[in-house]
Amino acid sequence: MRTLLPNRKNLLLPIAALACIWPVAAKPDEPHSWASTQTIRKKEDVLTVVEKMSANMNDAVSIKIKGKLTPKDIFEDLNRKYYFDYATAYWYYYGSGPIKFIIKPADNAVLAAAFHKRTLKKKLTDAEAQALQVATDCINRTISKTMTRQEKVLALHDAIAEMCNYDYANTENQSCVSVLLDGKGACGAYARTLWLMLNMIDIPCHIIQGSNNDANQSPHAWALVQMDGNAWYHVDVCKDDSNHSLTHRLFAVTDEEMAKFHHWDKAAYPATPVKSRKQNTSANTSSITIEQASPTESPRKASSRR
Repeated sequence: MRTLLPNRKNLLLPIAALACIWPVAAKPDEPHSWASTQTIRKKEDVLTVVEKMSANMNDAVSIKIKGKLTPKDIFEDLNRKYYFDYATAYWYYYGSGPIKFIIKPADNAVLAAAFHKRTLKKKLTDAEAQALQVATDCINRTISKTMTRQEKVLALHDAIAEMCNYDYANTENQSCVSVLLDGKGACGAYARTLWLMLNMIDIPCHIIQGSNNDANQSPHAWALVQMDGNAWYHVDVCKDDSNHSLTHRLFAVTDEEMAKFHHWDKAAYPATPVKSRKQNTSANTSSITIEQASPTESPRKASSRR
């Protein structure tokens, strides 16, 4: 990850806590030229600004803090809650004026915004428009009207695992567009693709940034999904798509079960029930159409799985 140090007066730095999973190269220009500015006085306003940025498909947003807020307050808030659902990286900027935080939207949030608000589709790039079409077609092929919420999540879990290979050549690839068009991505890309498709069928989902329970505490991302009965459970498509076979070991598991494999800030997310859900892989496959769409071939895995 490159860190740009233009001079001591104007400094633009990527935040290390996020760079480990969603790195974006620092930009040489002052952010004022490419980010609209929102002023906030309460820490709770940060998530609202990020959500609006994504909903309107803004290229970026700059947050200027006032009042008693400190940079530490903003750091803590951006590293918690549901920031990762909507944004891909952020920086802070300081010079002669107030400190500003500059936030970039994530591609899953951009595609979701365009799906729900058709007037925004014209703002998509050609690749983004094609990726949204692939996601739409995948849902129409995979989801049936008679499925329970858990069956829908499971069906999309398997579909994403089928279309994607882990991107060992670029472990910083956290793009759902890459998954949908190129069939590859790292852990965050798997999670963002699931988030996108669940958002398109109105199933609540959050992306968790945590770490693996290994010697290096290596960063890892997965999903927290609201299943039937409004109960939240962990779903890790990336880990289930490992070791040359598709499993459901980390599908619909509890906090206690997930803690055997990963660390995360439990206070920042809804708690799961104590017991796991009974996994049911049988589902009615009669089609459900969420949008009129021409067939688009999705990428498939090679004959031998990872």
